[in-house]
Amino acid sequence: MAVQAQALPPSPRPPPVAPKLRIELAPWDSACSEFEREIPMDSPAEHADCLRRVVESGGAQCFHVFNASRERVGMMITRVDVEAARELVIVAVYAKRDSDGSILPEIVERIDDLAAAESCVSIRFHTIRPALARVMSKRYGYRLAEVVMRKDLSDV
Repeated sequence: MAVQAQALPPSPRPPPVAPKLRIELAPWDSACSEFEREIPMDSPAEHADCLRRVVESGGAQCFHVFNASRERVGMMITRVDVEAARELVIVAVYAKRDSDGSILPEIVERIDDLAAAESCVSIRFHTIRPALARVMSKRYGYRLAEVVMRKDLSDV
C-alpha cells in the first residue's frame, strides 16, 4: 500500500518585527558632543571635536540614533565616497547598549538600510577594535580590505 504525501499548509509567517533602533538625519548637537567623548580615538590628531567639525563643514552627515521608546541612545557619522563607485563610509558610531544585550545587529541593519537608500555598492569602516572586526567578518559579511599603520611624529 502506497502512502501519499500530503502537502502541509504553509506555516504562517511571523509578523515583521519593528526595529529596535531608528536613525534620523539631524544636525550636530550637544548630545553628539557627549557621545563623541565615548568613542575611542587612537591618535592625538583625532582629538575631541573632530567629528563635529567634519559634520559642520559638510564633510559627513550626522544621524541621531533612537531606541524603540524614542529615547536618544547614540549617533552615527557617515559619508559617501564616489571615487570608483558609491561606498558608504562609517566614520563613527556610538550607541548605548540595550538592557537586553548587544545592539550591534540593529546597528548593522540600519547601516545596510542607509547604504541601500544612498545607492551604495559597498560599505567601509575603520576600527581600532580587533574583536569588532572579527564579529563583522564572521557574522555580517565584511572582509579585511586594508591595514592602516600610523606613526605619531610627536613621538619621534
